[in-house]
Amino acid sequence: MNLKQKKILLISPETWGINYVSKHHYALHLAKKDNQVYFLNLPSNENIIRKIDHNLWIVNYKTNYRGLRFLPIKISGRLIRNEIIKLEKRLKIKFDLIWNFDSSRFFNLSCLNNKLRIAHIVDWSEDFNRETLCRTSDICFCTSDKLLKAMRKYNQYTYNIGHGYAPSEYELNPEEKKEVGNKFQIKAGYIGNMNSKYLDWETFYLLASKNPEIGFFFIGPKGMSNLSGIEFNEPLLTKLEKLDNTFFLGEKPAYKIPSYLKEFDILLLIYKAKKYKEQVANPHKLLEYFGSGKIVLASWTEEYRDKNDLIEMVPSNDDLPTTFTKVMNNIKFHNQNDKQLKRKKFAMDNSYEKKIHVIENLINEFIL
Repeated sequence: MNLKQKKILLISPETWGINYVSKHHYALHLAKKDNQVYFLNLPSNENIIRKIDHNLWIVNYKTNYRGLRFLPIKISGRLIRNEIIKLEKRLKIKFDLIWNFDSSRFFNLSCLNNKLRIAHIVDWSEDFNRETLCRTSDICFCTSDKLLKAMRKYNQYTYNIGHGYAPSEYELNPEEKKEVGNKFQIKAGYIGNMNSKYLDWETFYLLASKNPEIGFFFIGPKGMSNLSGIEFNEPLLTKLEKLDNTFFLGEKPAYKIPSYLKEFDILLLIYKAKKYKEQVANPHKLLEYFGSGKIVLASWTEEYRDKNDLIEMVPSNDDLPTTFTKVMNNIKFHNQNDKQLKRKKFAMDNSYEKKIHVIENLINEFIL
């Protein structure tokens, strides 16, 4: 199978919006390959279809059934098939492929064996009906060895393909340059959803408060966004915002993120790794970081345990302040040209275009 000229229903646990994660990038890249991609938002009170790009539609829908997880598998499978048929009638198409990133919806694909069924789990916390989704899919993909072990119990055709990288040729305009072109000669950066329980704000605050000569820049949403429906409430982040050397730049379109990252000297990935080891085993943002070429300082990140040529990673968050100081004292060494080229190459070797090619090959080898 070539993933071209297919009609794809892509089911995402995050809605479409300014902030992109892997589901949004897959939708865009599949659409670029001449597929008709229908990105299914979370259930809402409206049935609206929006075409936002060549071959890409965003679909809002009212769900017809709730509590399917409590029903016998034969019944839930039929009801989910009915839901898919109703979507097809609305869109006036027949899907060739169901690509599901969301284990809470359309998790029983047993009655859709006339379509290719893909389960794609990128987050450990995506475990609502993961077993049923894996069992009733033709092939499964994931992003960590921990997920691979958990999912392969239910489907032997499960593969850890990691995350993808989306390069961009966008360059910051003068006004955007001003956001990061202030008095601080050395700048640390973080991108991502700041309304995440996994983030170690205590260590972020410690680093920023102990290094007033360094600017700390944060890009991403706080509170409710297309990535989170929860109101923001983190006292430590509020405290961090009050420091003179911290700057919160808000949400930025995904295509601008790479150009912002190039402006920083060091990129930070600081999670409560001891408490959430499985959840933070392979964050999507790391490939975006590597794409900038800049040195990355991270809490323990299991999937990169043997990549110390790419990343500075500590076994315990207690070691982060000392390691941060060591890296900053040798920042030119860590960001020398050959090291930056190696990180950039690693990111490009994992581009979404190449990931889709890997997926095509696995489907052809094991399923068709």
